[in-house]
Amino acid sequence: MEAEQLKALGDQHYKADNFNEAIIAYEKASLLASEAQAPTYLSDLSAAYYELGDYEHALEAIDRAFEQLHVITPTESSVSALDLKLRLRECRCLLQMQEFDQLLDAIQEVAQTVYDEHVEFGVIEDAALHSLDQLSVWGSSKANKFVTSLPRKRPQAKAKRKCRQAMSYDKVGATSFLSTPGTDEIIDPNCHLRIDELKWSHLSFFGGNVDMRHVIATMIDVYDQNPKAGFSLKMLLMDEDPCVVARSTILFFLIDELSRHDLDNPTTSSVELMTLMHYTYVGAMMPLWVHERLLSTIRVISTKLCSGQGIPAWLDFSLETIDQIMPVFKYWTGAAVDQVSIEQCMSMQKSAAGPMDEHPQSAAGKQQAADLRISARNDLQMVIGNFSADQLDHILHKSCPNLAKMTLKGKRETALKLFANDEALDALNRKRWVPDGLLIEHSTFYQGGLKMLYMPAQVHHREPKLAEHVKQLWNGWANFSSGGKRISKNEPQLAPLEAAIEYIKRHWKTNVTLLPLASDEADLSFDPFAIMHFATSREPPLAKPLWLYDYTSHWFTRAAKSVKKHGFVLYLEWRIGDSHIALEQILRSEEGRFDLFDRIYLCEEADQHGGLLAQVFDSFPNLNIGNHAFLACRLPETKASEYERILLDGTALPDLATLQEHLGITMHGSTPLASRFCNEYARWRPLAGLNTANRLGDRSGLKREALTDWLYQVFLTLALPRKRPAKSKAPLPTEPLNLHAFFRLLLYLQSVGIPGHWLGQVIDNLIQHRVVTRARPLPAWQETSSASATPAVQGATPSGCVSSTTAAKPFCVMPFALEMEAALCIWFPLLTFGVTCVDFPDANGIRLYTVKFGPPPQTTANSASDADDQAPLSLWFSQTNKRSLGIDLSRDLVGSHAAAPGIRLVSSFNWDPIERQASFLCWGLSMDYLVTHGWYLRLVKTGLWETASAVVSVKMCKAGIALSEYQEPL
Repeated sequence: MEAEQLKALGDQHYKADNFNEAIIAYEKASLLASEAQAPTYLSDLSAAYYELGDYEHALEAIDRAFEQLHVITPTESSVSALDLKLRLRECRCLLQMQEFDQLLDAIQEVAQTVYDEHVEFGVIEDAALHSLDQLSVWGSSKANKFVTSLPRKRPQAKAKRKCRQAMSYDKVGATSFLSTPGTDEIIDPNCHLRIDELKWSHLSFFGGNVDMRHVIATMIDVYDQNPKAGFSLKMLLMDEDPCVVARSTILFFLIDELSRHDLDNPTTSSVELMTLMHYTYVGAMMPLWVHERLLSTIRVISTKLCSGQGIPAWLDFSLETIDQIMPVFKYWTGAAVDQVSIEQCMSMQKSAAGPMDEHPQSAAGKQQAADLRISARNDLQMVIGNFSADQLDHILHKSCPNLAKMTLKGKRETALKLFANDEALDALNRKRWVPDGLLIEHSTFYQGGLKMLYMPAQVHHREPKLAEHVKQLWNGWANFSSGGKRISKNEPQLAPLEAAIEYIKRHWKTNVTLLPLASDEADLSFDPFAIMHFATSREPPLAKPLWLYDYTSHWFTRAAKSVKKHGFVLYLEWRIGDSHIALEQILRSEEGRFDLFDRIYLCEEADQHGGLLAQVFDSFPNLNIGNHAFLACRLPETKASEYERILLDGTALPDLATLQEHLGITMHGSTPLASRFCNEYARWRPLAGLNTANRLGDRSGLKREALTDWLYQVFLTLALPRKRPAKSKAPLPTEPLNLHAFFRLLLYLQSVGIPGHWLGQVIDNLIQHRVVTRARPLPAWQETSSASATPAVQGATPSGCVSSTTAAKPFCVMPFALEMEAALCIWFPLLTFGVTCVDFPDANGIRLYTVKFGPPPQTTANSASDADDQAPLSLWFSQTNKRSLGIDLSRDLVGSHAAAPGIRLVSSFNWDPIERQASFLCWGLSMDYLVTHGWYLRLVKTGLWETASAVVSVKMCKAGIALSEYQEPL
């Protein structure tokens, strides 16, 4: 292609915001262009680099363009339009790079006539001089130390009498299926089989990185606490192992299917589902009928995921997650399922003393050993007889060189000779769990393989219509567990476990084998379908080594009831690499399906990239106040100190106590630091569309206008939490963030590659009160309906997002000028980009002010409740001393108005409820203006916008030390 064609192609990419492609085209065009064309093409190249935020490469392109210009017109005295454009862009790049000395030198090279004619040179020069003045008084080291003492939330009217309780997290199980309950509490034997009176922490479930325990426990918490109608909960489940996500997917589909049944009256179908979920969840052993039904279920789920049809409305999957779990499903349902050897089976099964005689050298012992060998040999012969030719080839390929020439019968005989020697049979009799000759199916399901040994007495599920038998079964079991039909008083008293075995033997006339376990507290359960099969066919049932069925069935039933009654939205994601990278990839998803997560479940150890929690906390502002978010994470004991260090470094907080106080977060895991969920989290809205991988250079990247509108939306939401109507019973916001969170968000955005001039323009507009945007303040409080979760899954625009069809209008930011001036001065040294505004003071002009308020006004019958007294506060400066506010900020800020300029709000201040004293930072000149013009000050309850104090004159504010005099506390 010729240079002109490449330039035209680059222009097309540039207009479409595909800056990476534009750079490639411009670079090629500049190499092919003539000397006269090269400066123009290099100018276009520098413009593309500038818009991409790569200011260093933009300066390199500008230098190359200047070299070409000097070659073409070495003696030309007048300044061409191209030269002017390059010099302006050079100054902008140096400003964004904060190279203020070089910037001033570059401006000195501009001719005086050009400088006078083009105002932007003067604006940039003033910005550079003002920035140097700022940094000379208030540097980054002082700013870093000072921001740790800044309040992150608005204060409350009264001190909390008790921390507001979040949903309790029931810890369910340990990290291994065979682990025993780690508790010293004595359980009442009479309640040993009564699930409602057991604590979940006494149970033991199969664990691992981000298994189902946390999510299902959350569902049960919701069901037990019975929230009001309209409750909705959004959760994110993320793991690096696709097999974990695949297994969780199966269980979620089964829970959804179970929720459609009558959960109060078990039927054959519902009991079968609970049995299937039990074995799938435990993931260690399962009967053959469960395996067959499970494979059939996996095929159905695979079809639904590929077609997008039939997926439960409360489940959502990223396309990458589906791509990762489909190979797992294909492997599990494939014909070539690995068949393990007897030796492997014995090594996988738990070591236990078999029914061997204590004196094997005696005649009775030898005869018993011989009988057991015969029984085991018969069992093995039946097992091998069920093997297919492919399975036998897999077993014998290392032992039989002539395997290809052997018949199926010969292969089976050879396998029997290899594995049925006396030593192997004796070892099998010593190791296997069931001594009456049954081999147990073994599955390493959790790790991604179905490695099965098929049992000789295969219990095939024929799906009989035995609802009456199921009813009798459950009634009999409940009758025993509730104290009915116990063993007669004349018989010796038995432990609850032994009593249950005796009851089953007498009632069902069948043998039950108790497996040797590490704990005497182990509980017994049985397979109801095996019992039903025995009731109809009189075939001996499978004695099960699974003692948790009754607990899991009750567990899944409660989760299904919760799904049936309450709204959930669950998002599954396969974790790629580090969790914080995967989280960013989720949050920049184009679908925009999830603007909030109540609970985030991650698989991660100590984060090596600045602190995952710090990024989660500081980057996602609170856009729906009054809800909780949770973060679950597994942390090994050895990682505790490293995690603490990284977490504190990432949040710039001095110690764990300050972390807990200001962030309100602790991690759930195995370390003392992460021993429980926090009482309160802020609820986060992700930055949808953030594309850091491609530096915002392709069509899927975030557009500047969209980012700007979103930032204005964030600013308005932080400054103006939703107002609750006086008669509404909707919950009040609790400790919403203040405007300092906006600057923490800007720091995060600059760290992930958002161009600095984008962010600098947002600050300039806010400080200079010239904001025109499509963003709107949030409307009056509306309770969230349960139906709101459905359109989010279907890809509808979530609430709080800015619609592209909304007309751009100006809105007034004057009410926030008082706080923004001080905040920008505090955070300015930490910004890595430049701003052109100079309408904010330096650290010498910012002072600490204190003011005392009188007692709160008398409450009336219609006034706020005790819960409203816990509402967060704002400082409200106004020109009138009327107690009634008489203004709706969410309405009056947009468009033409007269009231908003007469108001100033401050959200970040310290409040002493005992002394009733507030302290805040403010520019001295602004306070002098308010004093001169007779302004007044009062406390206002955020969310209610009611006066919470006596109205005092601004003259009552006492000035303290300047910000520049700040000394780090010892």
